[in-house]
Amino acid sequence: MIGQLLGALPIVRSVGGLKKIRHNIDGFKYSPKNEEGLAQILKVAIGSEWKNKLRLSLMRRVAERTIYGRRTWQKVLARAYIPLYKRRREIRLGIKHE
Repeated sequence: MIGQLLGALPIVRSVGGLKKIRHNIDGFKYSPKNEEGLAQILKVAIGSEWKNKLRLSLMRRVAERTIYGRRTWQKVLARAYIPLYKRRREIRLGIKHE
């Protein structure tokens, strides 16, 4: 996220928390777990750098807005961690969900 805020577009394999990167929207991602998948997406990203700087500039702005709009620590806490801890506490205390 820090790299994105500084203007770097991530190139990631689509696993775990990296799945949140949206291909060609706020970064680049590939699925095959092999060198060919990485090589192919690197060609796309490098080709884009030379061919369509306006699109990459837009992707950088989208990434920055996404981080500030959806991925701030307060929002992650409110949407994910606090509900998770509440559910775990209720399970531990034997409180049933409706």
